[in-house]
Amino acid sequence: GRNEDAITELKSAINHPQVSARAVEVLEEVYLQLGRTEALRGLYDETLGKFPDSVHWYNRAGALAVAEGRFDRAEQLYEQAWQKGKDISGNDAKAALDGYLQALIMNGKLDKVFQEAREFVDGDFAPIAYLRMAEAKLKLGDKETTVQYSRKALEKAFAGTDEILAPDILEKMHSLLGAEEALQICKKKLEADPDSFAANFAMFDLMRINGEYNKAVDYIDKCLQIMGPDNQRIDYLMKKVMVLYLAYGKTSDNNYLNRAITESESLLAKLPNNTVILNNLSYMLLEANVQLEKALEYARQAYEAMPNNPGFLDTYAYALYKNRRFAEADQFAKSALQQFEAQRI
Repeated sequence: GRNEDAITELKSAINHPQVSARAVEVLEEVYLQLGRTEALRGLYDETLGKFPDSVHWYNRAGALAVAEGRFDRAEQLYEQAWQKGKDISGNDAKAALDGYLQALIMNGKLDKVFQEAREFVDGDFAPIAYLRMAEAKLKLGDKETTVQYSRKALEKAFAGTDEILAPDILEKMHSLLGAEEALQICKKKLEADPDSFAANFAMFDLMRINGEYNKAVDYIDKCLQIMGPDNQRIDYLMKKVMVLYLAYGKTSDNNYLNRAITESESLLAKLPNNTVILNNLSYMLLEANVQLEKALEYARQAYEAMPNNPGFLDTYAYALYKNRRFAEADQFAKSALQQFEAQRI
């Protein structure tokens, strides 16, 4: 939590001749957490000076420019990223093309979107090309072609080697066209391939967005069955817990709460020091007003591991309050507020 000292040490590390990319990433994380966009801009400029061919860092600088509403600058950065990345494959190249086309749309250069994207309607970049062309067509009021291009984007994602892109495409498609179009394409894919991980996960996401939580749980269970003992299994179990808790919030049915608690405790047994699991499990118990002493212990562990995280401070204060330790709750609630303000959250 000694932010200024950490920044000083990291600046020293990245100025070393044998600079570690990880040191730059950690300094980026600190600036993002503290909301220091001006310092972040300077870091990106400095890093691009050291790594002028890094598609990744051009993408990161472009993302900041988009977040700040500096769309001309975003277009420049993403165009440079794309020029450097267009002859390679991988996530950085895809992010560069996606960012570049998005910046063109934000700047109203729709003709250029079609000009650039049409070169990539086959191959690894096809889902991104079709999706951004769909967005541009919607800007022009052409709903029919928007639907056609969106369908093509998802079909290409499902047919490609990088199937995991499909849920991201689906989420964007959902925002463009609504649930029904996306649902039909997913159903068609599942009829052809019931064990498609991407299609099942896409359906999970759709059901979650639509508030159909029982169906969402069924689809995430299918995903867990398909993936087996994968390294990312924990991430998907956490998504299942989230949906169970949303179902509890919607229905007040304790069955959903108990299942969410059981799944969380199972995760905690595997990852006893995971502060996110500790914090979330504590909050669930506190909101449900059950197992309050256990909730306090979980919150304490998360807080002590990361004492300057305002979200963990806030949960710990809430746990103290629920356990009627009011003076301490008041003290930690004030500390949480101070951290939220200091970090501009």
